[in-house]
Parts: sequence; C-alpha cells; structure tokens
Amino acid sequence: MQIQTKITYNSASKFSYSISGLGDAYLIATKTWGNKNKGKDAISFGIKFPLNNSDNKSNNAISLPLAYQTTLGTTDFILGYSTQVKTWSFAFAAQIPIANNNTNSFISPLTEPLKNFISTKELTRNSDILIRATKVFETSKTINIRLGGLAIYHLGNDSYKDISGAKIEIKESTGLTFNINAGFNFKLNNKLSFDLLIASPVVVRKARPDGLTRSFVIVPELKWNL
Repeated sequence: MQIQTKITYNSASKFSYSISGLGDAYLIATKTWGNKNKGKDAISFGIKFPLNNSDNKSNNAISLPLAYQTTLGTTDFILGYSTQVKTWSFAFAAQIPIANNNTNSFISPLTEPLKNFISTKELTRNSDILIRATKVFETSKTINIRLGGLAIYHLGNDSYKDISGAKIEIKESTGLTFNINAGFNFKLNNKLSFDLLIASPVVVRKARPDGLTRSFVIVPELKWNL
C-alpha cells in the first residue's frame, strides 16, 4: 500500500485581477498488484480537502469567480482503478463532492470585464467520472514520454445562489470535456523524479462555472517516494 500526499498552489491573472495561493490538499492510498499481462493493476481511494473557502478577493476587494480561485471549496472523495498492458495504461476514476465549504460571493455583473463569467456564489458542484488512456515511450532507463487522452464527464448541472439566496441551476453545465495530453518523466534517483504534464482540451462543456477549463495547461511536479 502506498500513501501519497499533495498540496496545490495556483495563480490566476486576467483583466488586472489576480489571485495566488494554496489550493487543495490530497491524501490518496494506492494498492498495486501484478496482472496476467505482466503489467500492474492498482486501486486508489482518498480525499481532497480545500485549503480556503474559494472567496479570495482581488487587490481592490472585488469578488471574483471560481476561474480565479485556487480551490473549488469542496471536500471530495476520490476512487480510481488503473491497469497497465505493456506500454499502454488505462484508468477510471470518480470524484464525488461530500462537503461544500464554498462561500464564493461572485454574482456576474452587467459591465465589463467580468460580465461574461458565470455567477458562482456558493456554487454547488456535481460529481465527475474520468477515463484516461496513455501510451508510454521509454527512451532510456531514466526518461519516458507519455501521450494520451482524458475524458471527463460532469454528471449533472451545477447551481449557485442569487442575491436573494435562491438556488439557480446553471443550464448546460453537465456534459463532456476531452483533453489531449503529453507528459515527460525524468527519474533523478530511486526516490526522486521530475514530471511535466502538458494538456489542452478539444471538447468542452458549454457552461463551465468552475473555471477548470483552460486553453493550455502546464503542470510540473517533483515527486518523492518514501
């Protein structure tokens, strides 16, 4: 059994507004075993905790949507299964909100530059299921390159509260997002490795109040195995 912990840090800046800070803490347990294809299977389960209430303000105290926030403000249960067949790997996962600490207060204004952002005041978010396929190319004992695709299906429409406190459903916030991605991993030693992930969406949901969709994403990671 392996235990993985991770703390995220995010920074977002646009239209002279910016927010930076800690986002979420993850605690994930993974059990791995060999399969008949001489690969590995694994099952993972864990939890994600928000490190703030997703209502950080801009420098001039203006409420900003979740696209700027460092966390969605939910505590999520995470469950996943993965299997490896030679140089291919496949993964299936679910991320289920079990508690909501989101006190975001953004209501979409009628004026620029924020009028095109969806209101996210106290957003209630639905669950996601994920399916990923990855092809690994090992160029040496210490370096490998990955190419793959990731499909994420949002299981229902999200909702927010208007100024009066009434819950408003966000139409077309359910549905599919599909990303293509490439990765690079360099093994520094038996315990330490550097990983770089580059991803871009090719299919997106029509309404994305959580602000998770980006035109281009780069994620560097330094991994240490105990």
